Amino acid sequence: MQEFLEALAPASFALVVLLFLIGIVAYFFSAKKTKQQKKHFEKLHKKLAPGKHIMFCGGIFGTVRSVKPDEVEVEIAPKTVITISRYAIQTIVDKEKE
Repeated sequence: MQEFLEALAPASFALVVLLFLIGIVAYFFSAKKTKQQKKHFEKLHKKLAPGKHIMFCGGIFGTVRSVKPDEVEVEIAPKTVITISRYAIQTIVDKEKE
C-alpha cells in the first residue's frame, strides 16, 4: 500500500500542474475575446447616429431617430418609435448588403 501511495503523489502533482496550465490558457483566450467585444461596441457607439438602420438584442430591427447619452429612440414601424438603452444595440445593419 505504501508503494502505491508513493507512486500516486507525482502523478497527482502533475495533474494539478496540468489543470493549472489549462486554466491559465482558458483565461487568456477569454480575456482576448472580451477585449475584442469591447472594441466592437466602442466602434458601434461612435458610429451611432440618426438614420442608421440597427438591430438590437432580441433581433428587432429599426432606424435610429435620436441619440441621447444612454438612450436611443428607434422607429421600428411607421410612426412607432420606442426608446431603448444604447447598450441593447447589437449591430448597425448595412442596408446595401440586404
